[in-house]
Amino acid sequence: MSKHFITQLILITSTMISSFSYAMTDEEKNSLLQQLNNNADPQSYYSIFRNNCDNTLELLEAMLTNKMFTNQTPNTAMAFQSAFRACPHRAVDLSALGQQNYLDQSLIAKAAMLAGIDPTQLTKLSETSSNRQTPAPTRLAVGGNGGTGLSSISPN
Repeated sequence: MSKHFITQLILITSTMISSFSYAMTDEEKNSLLQQLNNNADPQSYYSIFRNNCDNTLELLEAMLTNKMFTNQTPNTAMAFQSAFRACPHRAVDLSALGQQNYLDQSLIAKAAMLAGIDPTQLTKLSETSSNRQTPAPTRLAVGGNGGTGLSSISPN
């Protein structure tokens, strides 16, 4: 075998291995959350998200529901900006996550802009937002009987 072939084989194998994402264990997630809480600065957030890009959505969601981070809007804004910078290919999903957790749209848009992402591109349908359940429509009242629509439908 040639040296070039072996080099190519190693490159392909390492690319395949690095492209597999894995689910974090609770212990890993809690450790990273503790690091994020203890080092609340943009560079620390960026480093953690960059090194864990496949799990950034899971980390952000945990931050949004974790007691350590609740009511800390500056940390939330910084976390989203750092996540947008670290994982720009996940921007649509990051935006959808923020919307699902009722973050102010302006906070998400500002974080994206500060990370160099066009916020108008965040309105695309994402895997995250497409999983949301749509509530069933309510029964509409039509017709007579004082407008309740229970006994007849008006031809007019």
